[in-house]
Amino acid sequence: MAIPVFAGPMPMAEKNVAPMAPSCDWTGLYIGVHAGVTELRSGFTDLNDWEEYGTMTYQDTGFIGGGQIGYNYQWRDLVIGIEADFSGLAGARNHENAPYGEEAGHGESGFEEEGWDQTAKIDYMGTIRGRLGVSFLDNKALLYMTAGGAFAHGTWRDYWFAGDDGTSSVFNDAEWRGNDWRWGWVGGVGFEYALNCHWSVRAEGLYTWLENDKTNINGPDGSRYAPGGARYPSGWQIRFDDDIATYRFGLNYKFTGFLGAH
Repeated sequence: MAIPVFAGPMPMAEKNVAPMAPSCDWTGLYIGVHAGVTELRSGFTDLNDWEEYGTMTYQDTGFIGGGQIGYNYQWRDLVIGIEADFSGLAGARNHENAPYGEEAGHGESGFEEEGWDQTAKIDYMGTIRGRLGVSFLDNKALLYMTAGGAFAHGTWRDYWFAGDDGTSSVFNDAEWRGNDWRWGWVGGVGFEYALNCHWSVRAEGLYTWLENDKTNINGPDGSRYAPGGARYPSGWQIRFDDDIATYRFGLNYKFTGFLGAH
């Protein structure tokens, strides 16, 4: 009679288990590019009421593009960071011929209109900002606030013109023109979405306020003839005020991308 023999449990087939995908977070150094539109609003104020227009305000839309670099640190769902950016602006220029509304009255043919030519133009600008945000959707999305300092370079001018084409300067001493640096403050909000552990896209809106610039406009002898035959006093002042609203999209690359690998 045959006796069955049991050799014990059969060995189980070996299975290859795929490792879990590492988790991403926002901690790390990043660089990126951005592009969008700007709205430059410029004000010209006659502080001594000699131009007789008080304050003139102009607004125009331009384009902005540039790059940024920053660093984020994430603790739980809280993300803090710092970012610096630099941008070039195209079309961010307010220019207006503001006619005085009377004939020049100098007895020369061809001179029929006179007034003030005013220009404010931003060439490029930059910001240095702190960021504070909240991460959600398993660290795929980041909603943040940002604020800091800003600087801008541009051209501002205010001068008297006369002539049919509004370009001939009769009183060459009755002007102020210059290239200048302006400083101010910036703040805004943004939303960033991580495509993977390294690449992310963002959209943000920023408001930049630049410190006003008061400029003395004096002739060689401290005075000159004004519209209507009056004479300008020494120390006549014009104030330039500018603020910039920026709406832009960006693309970032982060050099570190995993929890625990910072």
